[in-house]
Amino acid sequence: MALTELRLAVEPAAARLTALRATEETRAEMGRLAQVLQTLGNAGKGDTEEYLAADIAFHNLLLEACGNLMLTALREPVAEMLSGRHNAGLTPRSPWRNHSTTTSRPPTRSSGVTPRPPRSSCGPTANRS
Repeated sequence: MALTELRLAVEPAAARLTALRATEETRAEMGRLAQVLQTLGNAGKGDTEEYLAADIAFHNLLLEACGNLMLTALREPVAEMLSGRHNAGLTPRSPWRNHSTTTSRPPTRSSGVTPRPPRSSCGPTANRS
């Protein structure tokens, strides 16, 4: 339950940041993964290993592309939550969630979020003298 609540709190912020900061290549890959999820869900295959793998890949990419190291660090807990739900038989065969909305509705600049390139590591930054 705690991981689900964390996911519900984090994903909207990560999606908003990703919409502002993701590269075109990342957007295309997210769109492709969203289409895979939609196709599998429409076919009643939301409870399959194939769906789980695409769902984890989608959420990992979302959290990585947002450009916020604290959100990116949540990839593993989110993947664990998705896997745990799947392994417990709690993933519906026909999921209602539409992943494509994450890739198709970027926020406006007035949202107060400044676009910037994502950081590639969690290590210390270069000397800023």
